[in-house]
Amino acid sequence: MNAYRIWKLSLIAPLLLALAWLGAQPAVADEGDPPSRVGRISYLGGTVSFEPANANDWTNASLNRPMTVGDRIWVDADSKAEIEVGGATLHLGDKTGVSFLNLDDKTIQVRLSEGALGLRVRELKDGDIYEVDTPNAAFTVTKAGAFRFDVNEAGDYTGITALQGAGDATTGGHTYPVHPGERAEFRGQEDNVEYHTVKAAQPDKLDQWANERNTRDEQSESAKYVSRDVPGYEDLDNNGQWRDEPDYGPMWYPSNVPAGWAPYGFGHWVWIDPWGWTWVDDEPWGFAPFHYGRWAFVGGYWGWCPGPIFARPFFGPAFVGFVGGRHWGFGFGFGSPIGWFPLGFGEVYHPWFRASRNFITNINVRSTRIANVNSIHANVNGMHFANMRVPGAVTAVSRNTFVNSQSVRGAAFHPSASQLSSARVESRIDASPTMRSRMGGQVSGTVRVPPASVQNRAVVSRATPSASAHTVTRPAMGTMRSGSQMAGRVERPGTQATGNSGAFSSRRAAELQQSRPPSAARVGGANQARGASPANRPNESFNRGASQPAARATVNSRPTPSASNRATSGNRSDRPPQSYNNNRAAPQSPRSYSSERPTYSGRSYSAPPRSYSTPSRSYGSSPRSYSAPRYSAPSRSYSAPAQRSYSTPRSHSGGGGRSSSSGGSRSSGSSSGGSGGSSRGRR
Repeated sequence: MNAYRIWKLSLIAPLLLALAWLGAQPAVADEGDPPSRVGRISYLGGTVSFEPANANDWTNASLNRPMTVGDRIWVDADSKAEIEVGGATLHLGDKTGVSFLNLDDKTIQVRLSEGALGLRVRELKDGDIYEVDTPNAAFTVTKAGAFRFDVNEAGDYTGITALQGAGDATTGGHTYPVHPGERAEFRGQEDNVEYHTVKAAQPDKLDQWANERNTRDEQSESAKYVSRDVPGYEDLDNNGQWRDEPDYGPMWYPSNVPAGWAPYGFGHWVWIDPWGWTWVDDEPWGFAPFHYGRWAFVGGYWGWCPGPIFARPFFGPAFVGFVGGRHWGFGFGFGSPIGWFPLGFGEVYHPWFRASRNFITNINVRSTRIANVNSIHANVNGMHFANMRVPGAVTAVSRNTFVNSQSVRGAAFHPSASQLSSARVESRIDASPTMRSRMGGQVSGTVRVPPASVQNRAVVSRATPSASAHTVTRPAMGTMRSGSQMAGRVERPGTQATGNSGAFSSRRAAELQQSRPPSAARVGGANQARGASPANRPNESFNRGASQPAARATVNSRPTPSASNRATSGNRSDRPPQSYNNNRAAPQSPRSYSSERPTYSGRSYSAPPRSYSTPSRSYGSSPRSYSAPRYSAPSRSYSAPAQRSYSTPRSHSGGGGRSSSSGGSRSSGSSSGGSGGSSRGRR
């Protein structure tokens, strides 16, 4: 056996032992454990706003901000955004509102109250649920692919297009299949919803942009070394280089970083339940290397060591150790500081949030090579941490800078070895969050928000939303198809919604027998197959006792008329091709609908003046007309829909979204209310 093979075995053997031990652990974790995955705001173009779960206030969205259940995002006029989450990517057009009703290890449930949304599902594993809920129908993916959703301003029209892949649309207790190259249209409210299908229209600018971003992901060089379930792996390609290091395996070295740069030194801290203190990095590539894997200092340079490529990754808020002690911080000049450093390769991460023993094992063996699994649960005192002694690796800031989510850059201090001599490593810090911590520090300036009527709009929901989403669900008759969750329950704020969480499955052969897309096969000799296991949603509530943010101006994205509350009721995969079929027929003969919007009882909103140019739409304000098919059974003929056009997004300063390069069967349905949306139905 040659030296190279011996070296490879020396790297793999401890990991295999760890995974074998983990495979023997219980399949269900403590129900208080956090989910193992989050969404990542991966692109911002123009003006994009964000409302953290239960914060009841909007701020400007930040690149690399993690998203979880209850978070809301609003894309204003002439703007766009992208969210990555697990095996899916969401592309949001302008005047679009989205939030998450479920986001755990097995279910991604998205609420689209208004606007245009592209969804790419790369792979559909056993038990995975991808669902998009709109005011008129709930759509569940049954075959991986690319999909397009459009909800008009009135909320009485939804178009669902399967560019590739397939799924089921549920409304009014009926389920309708949506086939590749087909567009399903739903008009009306409550139980009076009309349904028909047309051929998918030609891709518009949003589709084309989404396809460009998806193709970039598919061709990523970094997928040879990083699991494709790690958000942001593709951003590593143009921002650094990969090298094999004898003691570590594949390592990624960032390029174009300033002198003295160290991990976790350019960004800010935010408080995100249930993890607590979470790092948000400033770099366009700054997500994967700060929430997965470990950092090592090799040959005078910092390099990132990704976790095992074949294990389902576990999100971590920040893989750091905190520095403390009785005499720590004297002489720094700003009172009691808070310091931290990046954990090194093979070093144990001790969470500062509530987690079960099984979760702590999972988050460690899935993010680095642990030589001794038993050391995971040992006391942090007395452990050796290699990076703590690297010059400039420990970053310290004042408690005020840390707690108020202020930028670390320019405010940081790097203590010397003598100053660190009295410090000790701690797994948690004594720092209580404020409202600024939850908002991400941006609590001033003008922020664009969707109209309240759109924020409160009900959607049809097939899967039961998480209690953390704080939505009210009205049940509908019937149950879901085999393999799906049961519907017809009422989930109200404060109720508990539990799921499954468990250890990494060691049944490698069974996983490889699944229908897997090319991206999951060997890429350049690297095996991309990954395990999958379920997880629990946390049920922790938002702390409303925090200090309130400073006053700031908020601007509705359009005037909001008075209206009366309304609510509407309501597997396995291939990988989609990389490009869309541009040869699609279109419908004929439009039909006119009333433009009258219902009034919201008990609510009155004044109509603020618009501060942006109104984007072009395929319908007028009064009356609105929609293209709809004329049936001539058994064959159909339709007229071509009007094309949608997108304005070029404008750059927005002050954190408000910066650009980064980087006939049916009976079934179930329920309607739920949630976050804000946008205005447009695609015809």
